[in-house]
Amino acid sequence: ARFSCALVDHASPVYNATLLMEVCKARGTREANLALCAAHLLRERGCDANARPSGDRSCTPLVIASCRGLPRLVALLLEAGADPSIAGEGRFRLGVPGGAKTLRGCHTPRGWIEALLTAEAAHGVEAGDQLSLQRCRRLLQSAESG
Repeated sequence: ARFSCALVDHASPVYNATLLMEVCKARGTREANLALCAAHLLRERGCDANARPSGDRSCTPLVIASCRGLPRLVALLLEAGADPSIAGEGRFRLGVPGGAKTLRGCHTPRGWIEALLTAEAAHGVEAGDQLSLQRCRRLLQSAESG
């Protein structure tokens, strides 16, 4: 089926998220598969890398991919014009044993990563277990500097 850009950039009334946001949220698949799907939406369907529900402070696809520690997806979104200065309000799981801890707030993608790294470290997560978040932070720092 063919979808217009207007449809794929429109937020679902059920999930209050765009299709690209849902791709970034998807679990149970490899990051490479998510990147292929996102690349198709961005390059072939002309999706807006910054699309989110209208008038909403929800997270952009870049915030979601950054917080999930998906550096391939972060690089792809930045290449497609995602704006690292847009803040998003949300809640993300910490990478702690049991996975029951979450962090709420409203931050830019890099702000979220800094908050997640700090919160995880406070719960005993080793720096070696935060490598994907650290990679995403470096990509965002590079994009912000130029």
